[in-house]
Amino acid sequence: MSNEENWYFICETNEVNYKHFKIVKINNLEVGIIKVGNNEYRVYKNSCPHRLGPICKGTISGTFLPSKQGEFIYDLEGRIIRCPWHRYEYYIYSGNILYSDLKLKLKSYEYKIIKNKIFIKLK
Repeated sequence: MSNEENWYFICETNEVNYKHFKIVKINNLEVGIIKVGNNEYRVYKNSCPHRLGPICKGTISGTFLPSKQGEFIYDLEGRIIRCPWHRYEYYIYSGNILYSDLKLKLKSYEYKIIKNKIFIKLK
């Protein structure tokens, strides 16, 4: 299962799509991978930094932007992951939390693609 220099095979590119994380277990670590662009993916630990909820089982959607009182502006469709436990929202491209004084960020992993196979690096 392990490749050179701590690289681990997790899946093939055709197994991953938009709007849904594919969750994979490597030893005792669960990670989720999602497609965010053409041959562009994000791989996150399946653990919300707030209270360790299964973030990759959360909803992928948009969010309401900060706006004037009584005004509701919905945007960022498909770019937000919402934790299923406490509804904390993170920007799917960076893993940064949205609209919070908390400095939370999803744990991400470097990946590489070799012949349509996706590998992640574990340190």
